[in-house]
Amino acid sequence: DILRRGAGLEPESILDTQVAAALAWMPWPSSLGAVVESSTGYRLGKAHTFTNWDARPLTQAQLGYAADDVRYLHLAWHVLSERLGALGRLAWAATESREQLRGTGFEPDGQMRRINRSEPLRPSQAAVARALVMLRYELARAHDLPARVVMPDSVARMHEAQGSEPLKSIAEAAEALDVTQRTLRFYEDKGLISPERDGMNRVYSYKDRARLQLILRGKRVGLALSEIGEILDLYELGDGCATQNAISLAKFRERIRALESQRRDIDMAVDVLQEACSRLESQLKQTRPDLLEQPVEAIRPRRPRPGEMRRAG
Repeated sequence: DILRRGAGLEPESILDTQVAAALAWMPWPSSLGAVVESSTGYRLGKAHTFTNWDARPLTQAQLGYAADDVRYLHLAWHVLSERLGALGRLAWAATESREQLRGTGFEPDGQMRRINRSEPLRPSQAAVARALVMLRYELARAHDLPARVVMPDSVARMHEAQGSEPLKSIAEAAEALDVTQRTLRFYEDKGLISPERDGMNRVYSYKDRARLQLILRGKRVGLALSEIGEILDLYELGDGCATQNAISLAKFRERIRALESQRRDIDMAVDVLQEACSRLESQLKQTRPDLLEQPVEAIRPRRPRPGEMRRAG
């Protein structure tokens, strides 16, 4: 993106290490650390995997961590290119890498898909969100900042609830929020929402809809319903949302710490499995290469049935 913006040039002759490794011998997708370790024997540290890279200035430890990301690339590429050349897949890797690179530029449709992922937008709302996405991109370029710093996705969606007409039935509310009617009844039973009644129909006001959106987003990031209910009820204190904001911040930070811990555990598990896959694949290539592409059912030994065992006896 730096070349595109600063010099108006399209990057050439760039190969994606993940693509190259997958075509050479490693499972897809493999992390850069796994590729470097498998091809060079060097192990990259993970101390700053989850650091705040938007902060300035970067610390010496962050700079060292970033340098390690490229320090061993020449050696890794030497090993990968030799293997790809021997397999006749070097041109294939170059083609796939160009396709990957083509998708790294600004793509409004991709941004819209991410914004639209939580709750679908109506056409009029989507038009406003798209305009905000385009504005965010231009501001980010002008100020040399990440787009998410200029305007988070949540801000691009904020307009959606403003001025919304009441939803006049549970079916209409379920369709608008992309949930089941049973889900809405469940939240009502838990006291999280209290829609008014118009005869037999529930009427969901702007406030009900806003609460439902917050409930759905809270559930999506793993908050318990009791925590979500506490946060919602604090809105009624009348202190300008100060207490609500402070408690929300504490709960969100606690949840981030839990998710980061889970992500570290997942990354470690993936690295262990990738290392095991590489080792097992290497052994099979030497002993039984015919089994590498076989489905599990074709490899698994067939157990004799009880009748067959009796006849054999």
